[in-house]
Amino acid sequence: MSRHILASVIAVTLLAGATAPAVADQRSDPRSIEVDVSGIDLTSDAGARMVMKRIERAADRICGVRSGLKSLEEVRFEKACVEDAVENTLLSIGDDPARQAALRKVREG
Repeated sequence: MSRHILASVIAVTLLAGATAPAVADQRSDPRSIEVDVSGIDLTSDAGARMVMKRIERAADRICGVRSGLKSLEEVRFEKACVEDAVENTLLSIGDDPARQAALRKVREG
């Protein structure tokens, strides 16, 4: 495999209790979802976009993001939860600055 391949799996993890104490009772255990990134070149724009989309979808699932009517508190919790989960994932990716830079570039738009 190429040096540019991170690994076959990235774990998207969230410690929900640290995110929103008012809603943390619903999600007291650390949760994670594995995201398959095998065969994807994270240093390419297309590869970084694909991986970031997978990380964000996994974060949505971890945080219980749902459509429909929500209270302002729910919207704020979901946004903070997803932000924390994605950031934790990016921090855990490893020591390759090129991969982290590519993913952060995609994330920041």
